[in-house]
Amino acid sequence: MPSVFNSKYWNNNVFQKYLETIPRIKQNALLNSGVLRNRSDLKNLLVDQVGGNYINVPIVGRIGGDVLNYDGATNITASGIGTYLQSMIVFGRAKAWQEKDFTYDITGKDFMEEIAKQVSEYWDDVDETDLLSVLAGVFGVTTNNFSSEHTLDITGGANNGVMQPDTLNNAIQKAAGANKNAFSLAIMHSQVATNLENQQLLQYWKQTDANGIQRPTNLASWNGKTVLIDDDLVTANYTGAGVYTITVGGTVASGDKITVNGVTITLDSTSGASPTAAATALVTALTANGTFNATYSTSRSNAVITCTEKSGKYGSGSPEVAIISTAGTIVAATTTAPAVTLTYTTYILGQGAIHYCDCGVKVPNETKRDELTDGGIDMLITRQRHLLAPVGFSYINTSKVSPMASDLATAANWGLVTDTNGAFYPSKAIALARIKSLG
Repeated sequence: MPSVFNSKYWNNNVFQKYLETIPRIKQNALLNSGVLRNRSDLKNLLVDQVGGNYINVPIVGRIGGDVLNYDGATNITASGIGTYLQSMIVFGRAKAWQEKDFTYDITGKDFMEEIAKQVSEYWDDVDETDLLSVLAGVFGVTTNNFSSEHTLDITGGANNGVMQPDTLNNAIQKAAGANKNAFSLAIMHSQVATNLENQQLLQYWKQTDANGIQRPTNLASWNGKTVLIDDDLVTANYTGAGVYTITVGGTVASGDKITVNGVTITLDSTSGASPTAAATALVTALTANGTFNATYSTSRSNAVITCTEKSGKYGSGSPEVAIISTAGTIVAATTTAPAVTLTYTTYILGQGAIHYCDCGVKVPNETKRDELTDGGIDMLITRQRHLLAPVGFSYINTSKVSPMASDLATAANWGLVTDTNGAFYPSKAIALARIKSLG
């Protein structure tokens, strides 16, 4: 039976085909670059192995061993070929959107086409977030020196730590040696892309829209490599902790109240005798509060209280100060902010570097109608299940049926693949590289 959407009858299967006609720009770029090795065969393994979301895939190693002397006196000894076992996990994602009947009634507009376009773009962004999370996770693996050997850090180097014409080549050579020609795609922040563009090292691609007008995309080319631009690839590094001061000034009196991050003291005849006495009482209360004390170390000099972030870096922010006073005055907290350095991460990926499988779901798209709420609401529900497995790595945490992006980004959930003798998968055969720069 047909479904109802936006007060219109339509068919789920037809809409699914309609969605497929909308370009998935980022996904297409990944597929066309060859970075994602499409493993549709893995879908069949899901039903054969326990759980339906976690599979183990054997990998045949390469023959090796020292060559022997053929001199008529040396015995010839034989060696076998090793095998590796890679563990992969499937993660599911879902999202729904809704529209009121009243919206259609007052506009007369059928939003079907626009919704289809935005659904495709939405899932493009979700897919890239999951991919970046996977990369963040595996690059946190320090076993067998993987992270250091596949990372080129130029933040403390020449040229103010900014990308140069030879940076890409140096990074992929460090990671893969003679296998550097396997790399085909880079994912970078727009600031890095802008710096490369200013050096005339980057050319942006254009796309022709339905009206025949060419428009720039967020895709470019760098030394023959496809470039995806994503502004999530930046981290803020602070050279020190946040330091904040609270000054008790003016005239204080018994009955005045001072609140800092929810910790309240009421001044009495002793603590209300002077600003210094009030500051002393406030420090005592803040130090005794477990939540505040876990975040800040607190000290006092006369009527000035100093709160320093215990994390050693800037992040928790200035404590909130409130006053209920008949005569007292508290000078607003002041912040001594440490220096901030923005570090940008650029990932470079090689041909077939990541196994990919669209594992499918029973119902990828469907609608639901609520005739009563707000006069009538139509909902569009979408679902997908994907597998992303970098070559040479296993996902080793099976505690969740479907890991979220934060799980994929956790290094402890990943491990290097080993063979039956415990030898690690060859590092130079893993076509993943990372550049850390200041721009």
